[in-house]
Amino acid sequence: MQRVAQSRLVLELTGSGTAVGPAVRAPGQLREGLAHVRRTPELAVPLLMTAIVGCLAFEFRIALPVVARKTFGGGPTTCGLLTAAPSLPLALAALTVTGAVSVALQSTGNTTPQLNSLPSVRGRVMALWSVAFLGSTPWADRSPGWSATGGAAATPSSRTGRAVTTS
Repeated sequence: MQRVAQSRLVLELTGSGTAVGPAVRAPGQLREGLAHVRRTPELAVPLLMTAIVGCLAFEFRIALPVVARKTFGGGPTTCGLLTAAPSLPLALAALTVTGAVSVALQSTGNTTPQLNSLPSVRGRVMALWSVAFLGSTPWADRSPGWSATGGAAATPSSRTGRAVTTS
């Protein structure tokens, strides 16, 4: 809550919170947004980190079945055990910590680009953040499936986990 209040204060004091009308579509706007991110380390670093976290942390739905089969020689039951905690209190504690860290990461990752971008390109920067956060996950989902099939063509993400655990 305090971080949100600080962010709002920064927006008010710097004039960054001033409403800017919708941008008129024009050629080169995506390049302009990318150039702004490249010139601004306060934007480039968080966007890069968001893409890395999106690739490495949010592909567990696909990686766990591969680990269950390839590492432990198991199937769906082993995969289920990998996602389960030995007791309810431990599961609740793990979920609480995981949820808190996830919310902190997402809110900080969302706020930082907004505060550090120019109002004229803020929408484009936030679109890049969305691609970095959400758009990196489907690509990362394919890598465990690709490695599990020995480098064969990757199947769609929704089927990779099922194919790995049932074969």
